[in-house]
Amino acid sequence: MASNKLKKLGVGTLSMALLTAFVAACAPPQTETDPQAEQPTTEQPADPGAVTREDVAEDYEELIGQTVTIRGDIDERLADNVVRMGAGNLFGGEDIIVVLPDNFVLPTEEGDADDIAVDRIQVTGQVQRFTAAEAQQYNIPEDEIGQDEDRPMILADTAALSPDTGELSDNPELFFNQTVAVEGDLEEIGPNAYRLGGGLTGGDILVISDQPLQQLIDQGDDLVITGEARQFDIAEFQQQYNWDAELQQEITENYGDNPVIVAQEVFPIEEQ
Repeated sequence: MASNKLKKLGVGTLSMALLTAFVAACAPPQTETDPQAEQPTTEQPADPGAVTREDVAEDYEELIGQTVTIRGDIDERLADNVVRMGAGNLFGGEDIIVVLPDNFVLPTEEGDADDIAVDRIQVTGQVQRFTAAEAQQYNIPEDEIGQDEDRPMILADTAALSPDTGELSDNPELFFNQTVAVEGDLEEIGPNAYRLGGGLTGGDILVISDQPLQQLIDQGDDLVITGEARQFDIAEFQQQYNWDAELQQEITENYGDNPVIVAQEVFPIEEQ
């Protein structure tokens, strides 16, 4: 009797399984929904330097919403924290309006608050369209609005002074304890220590980096070193990096009179 109950139970279970399978086969197919797929995201450039100043000046509408890193000369100061950056292209392109971070201060010439002492900067921020509304928001004079409306604008999250090595070595007091972005050729001179050469601008600068940079150097590209410019202090750096006596002497003799860049980021670039 128990055997018959088991047989009936087995048949019933099998029938239920077949019915479930039949219903599932007739039901419309279910598609998995990726929660992230429903939210549009803004495409970001893969690396700093992937977009040049000329790209923004010429085709900014295609870059609206993207975050870019560019460097260029300041053509004009429009307000306390707003500057106009030149297109940098002989063949056209719009000047770029750059809104600088509130905590970023452009150094000025002694005795002349309107004369900017360093006229080249590097900025990272989102590309937007400059309109009259932005001009009013950032206190730009009305006579500038018509000239600049519907031009590229970068709302900068970060900014750095971008002197060449000659400017950095000639006027170190302008850059101490500030973030700088300097272009040049790198050469390893010892553990964690590199020579940044500026070519014709002169003034080799010592770069200290906790991360090895030889792979970037081997690529043979132009490099930009972004980091803090600091006063040379061999005792401080020796305590941290434990250089041998020969390297200490070389560094002191060749770089002791110039600022030191403590690297935060190093990347290859296209000419900007």
